Amino acid sequence: MGYNLHIERPNEVEITDSEWESAIESIPTLRLATSDVIGQNPNDGLSITIKKKDLDVELLYETKGFLGSGKKKEWIYTFSFDGGTATFSPPVDVESKEDPVMIAARQLATKLEAKIVGDEGEEYE
Repeated sequence: MGYNLHIERPNEVEITDSEWESAIESIPTLRLATSDVIGQNPNDGLSITIKKKDLDVELLYETKGFLGSGKKKEWIYTFSFDGGTATFSPPVDVESKEDPVMIAARQLATKLEAKIVGDEGEEYE
């Protein structure tokens, strides 16, 4: 199991479903997930389906391509929301000011008056 980051409020104050949905709607690069996540097991090639929950979120991810050509945009499943807390897999550089996942996480944390916290309780800016 991998290491995750969470968007949560201090003192176990839950983020409500309506607050979460409102924050998502206010950020143009985010939307509620539209479908299940389908992946492929690299060991045996079998498909794996992870059922989406109603308030899970996708991020509009843009790749610039080589020298600006081959530019591509796609929606990628990013945030899982359950029990008043959002969970996501961190990028390699969690301190990055340019990573789209961390940019979105910071925007959400700010709008929700919450913090980004690791599995071991450490906080990220």
